[in-house]
Amino acid sequence: MENYIYDKYKDPHDFPALDLNLNLNSPNSTTSLSSQLPRISDEHFKEILEKKKRARKTSKTEHVQRVDADTLPVRVDRITSSTPITESHNDADLKLKELQERIEQLAIENSDLASENKSLNDRLDQLEQDLQYNSHLLSKERDLNKSLVSNYDSKLKSLNSQLELDNSTIEILRNDNSTLQSELADLKGLLSARDIAISNLNSELSNERNKSSNLNVQVAKLSTQIQGSENVLKLSNDYFGSKYSLLEMDKIDSLSLFESQNLLKNIVHVLNVNFTGLKSSILFIRDEVFPFFNKIHNLLHSRKSGNLLVVNNSANLTLSDRENLKQCMHLLIEDVESLKQSENR
Repeated sequence: MENYIYDKYKDPHDFPALDLNLNLNSPNSTTSLSSQLPRISDEHFKEILEKKKRARKTSKTEHVQRVDADTLPVRVDRITSSTPITESHNDADLKLKELQERIEQLAIENSDLASENKSLNDRLDQLEQDLQYNSHLLSKERDLNKSLVSNYDSKLKSLNSQLELDNSTIEILRNDNSTLQSELADLKGLLSARDIAISNLNSELSNERNKSSNLNVQVAKLSTQIQGSENVLKLSNDYFGSKYSLLEMDKIDSLSLFESQNLLKNIVHVLNVNFTGLKSSILFIRDEVFPFFNKIHNLLHSRKSGNLLVVNNSANLTLSDRENLKQCMHLLIEDVESLKQSENR
């Protein structure tokens, strides 16, 4: 396989026979030809080169080695001569035509690329203008930032100075606060000790008050007992006489003031009379109720029946007398009912 090392810009002579109407014998023929060749990509040149290789393989002619620049005029003359055209030359013409069409197409593409390049250049100019404008803005912003930084530095220095002053003041206040807290703790301890002392004194005072109250109660009780004893002795000697012992008044003398008061309250409650009328009520029972009961009893019962019970209004009844009294009261009720029924008949 042939190995072609081809530079499409420096060695145009290996290109297929081109009818460009050039004087190839002139010294500048190679340069002129190179300047008129289109600027195409490596891929397009590789495609042309492959087509050339395939054309050489299909021809029955001998292998033509690569020609140098000094043999190019001979080949061009051979192509333009009036000698019969071989089959290989016909293929070369076809390839040349295709190449010319490709060159025209590439020229169009080159024009499009030139237009796109112009657009890109315009865009680049606009970007350069934008860059200059942005650079100008950045410059102003940098100057402004410098001014702000300078102002901030000044303010920061002022704040640092104020902070140092505040820290010094805070330290002084902390020391004062520590001293005050120590004094406050001492005062709290003293106050707590005084509170304990006051609590102890209040407890002692309460105990003394309780003792005093108990003593007052005892003194009042003793005074009452003494006064009651004097009155009892006086009544027993001057008023009750022999009935003092008969009625067991000595038991009443042994009662305390509170016991006597409770006893009187129960008597008032049972009799359903007020304390002011207690004495008159008792006298009424003694002088009126008991005599009335005896009269009724005597009228309804004869001594022969053996059911007569004489009630002594001045003597203390025994338990047996109370039972007899209950029986008598029951008989009285029956007799009264019998009399009432006989009247209704």
